[in-house]
Amino acid sequence: MSYIIFQNDKAFRHLVEKGFVYTLRAYNRKQGVVKLKRNKHGEDIGIVKVEHIGVVKKINSKYVVKMSNGETKNLEEFVKHSGFSSLYEWLCAFYKYYKKISVIKLYKVTLIELFL
Repeated sequence: MSYIIFQNDKAFRHLVEKGFVYTLRAYNRKQGVVKLKRNKHGEDIGIVKVEHIGVVKKINSKYVVKMSNGETKNLEEFVKHSGFSSLYEWLCAFYKYYKKISVIKLYKVTLIELFL
C-alpha cells in the first residue's frame, strides 16, 4: 500500500482534529486509501483517503484551482481547511519542501483511522 507523509505539524494537526485537510503537493499522488506517515522512514500511523481536487495555477497574481470537474476556484477558499492561517503561510510551507516545481496539485486527505 502506498503512503502519504505529513511532516508539517499544522497540516497534520488539522487532519487529526478535523478529520480532513487540503494539502498541496508538487507531484501526482496515488489516490484512494493509503498509509499515513510523519516522515519517510517512520512507522505507519494511520490510514487516509487521498482525493485529487485540481491543479493550482497563478493567474494575474492570484492562485486559482482548475478543479477536476472543470470549475475554477480561488485557492483562498481552501485555506481554512489546510491547517494554516493564511494563503501566504500555506505557500511558504509548500515552497520550503518543494524548491523547484513546475506544477502544484491540490488534494483532500480524509482520515479513516489513526493508530496513535
